[in-house]
Amino acid sequence: MSIHLVNPSHVSFGIGVITPRWLYVLAAATPELYGAPIIVDETLEAIDPSTIKAGDIVGIGIHTGNALRGYEVGTAARQAGATVIYGGIHATLYPDEARDLGGAHAVVTGDGDHVWGEVLRDAVDGRLRPNYAGGHVEGEDFIPARWDLLPEGRYMWASVQTVRGCPKHCSFCSVWRTDGQRPRQRGYEQVVQEIVQLRRRGFRFIALADDNFYPVTLEDLRMAARREDKSHLHQLEAIRAERFALMAQLARLPKDTVFFTQITMEAAEDPEFLQAMKRAHIKGALVGVESVTEEGLKSIYKNFNESGESLVKRLQAFAQFVMLTPFPGTLDFQAWEKSLGDNPERIGGIPINRHWLIPQAQRPKIYTAHPVMSAEQIRNNTQQVWDQFYSLPSIWRRASASCVSLKARLAFVLISKIYRQMYANTGIATDSARVSRSVQWARLMARPCRRLFAARPMPELQLD
Repeated sequence: MSIHLVNPSHVSFGIGVITPRWLYVLAAATPELYGAPIIVDETLEAIDPSTIKAGDIVGIGIHTGNALRGYEVGTAARQAGATVIYGGIHATLYPDEARDLGGAHAVVTGDGDHVWGEVLRDAVDGRLRPNYAGGHVEGEDFIPARWDLLPEGRYMWASVQTVRGCPKHCSFCSVWRTDGQRPRQRGYEQVVQEIVQLRRRGFRFIALADDNFYPVTLEDLRMAARREDKSHLHQLEAIRAERFALMAQLARLPKDTVFFTQITMEAAEDPEFLQAMKRAHIKGALVGVESVTEEGLKSIYKNFNESGESLVKRLQAFAQFVMLTPFPGTLDFQAWEKSLGDNPERIGGIPINRHWLIPQAQRPKIYTAHPVMSAEQIRNNTQQVWDQFYSLPSIWRRASASCVSLKARLAFVLISKIYRQMYANTGIATDSARVSRSVQWARLMARPCRRLFAARPMPELQLD
């Protein structure tokens, strides 16, 4: 019996940008008596169906974007006689769908860190249940990933998680509804141990893959301080103190270490936190810009963001231009689905409110009508913005402004072009030939780009 862990993808680029952390967490959660699992990340290479045998166990993690491919893999695995188990955010939202369309024998909802071992034992013992609830694992109980199972030289960036959950309630985001609004934060000792392990393996670019690296804002503290009961204030202060303790440890890492994370724009109003991020080698942060007006931000419950000219000053070197897609688990999806009525439009027999089940080539790019632009105008203009922003002259200007060395500028150019090929052409283009060319170009550029991001392995590294 073999255990397979599969990250599904319709396109494979040969080299991955960021390690899919969940694969290696579940690998660590797999009891030793079952041996090391076979890990398959289809963003690198498509799975070989012949490797799955009768009696094997196949774990498939899906989000909405790769659910259809996940169902294809699961159906094939079940036909081969394997036991098929689904998890991930989409399976948490639609467990019945994984059973009906993906051949699932069991579905795990919530965090899989600790329930995965129970699922495997039940499957081996012949008493597998159809549903398992992983719940929300507390920060101190996060399982560190088994990075020793990483394939050599296949990823540009590593990933480490320091906190789950986000206290915000943006209408377009499902995180606060699936992961909760209470930040569940790991102790900095565990985080640093994992990062040191990755640096020993030659990774110096590491994504802090958190729902929100800035879970406590100054405004949160001010509001809590107004309450007569100070217990909530003390909780927030403890979370903030732990953030600073973590960043103090990250600052002790080799100077060429580069971190990237995800925060809300409120961090821009917290100079002390920003200075700590700078000392901790956190060189960049993903910030969502869903609207440029105060009215628009209020409509999506994100009025804590900047708007107008002050927003322009916050924008940095990278940008991703995406068309609004209503994703399950969000308030926006609920409102959109309700607006469709009882008989939504169908494409190939599939209702549009299940758009992730529509084959990629037929899947629409626009889901809500615009008052003055057609769907094709929106798509073409979005593609044009990608093309202009990620043209070589534009990329080189940004590289020259933000990178000191020629090597850093070259890395900036390469990753920018790969980013465009992966996220623009394969996500927005309707021409299948253009999508195919983009995948080919990404594969060609990815390997030399990975070498620019890699560092010398440091097996001797210690942080006492």
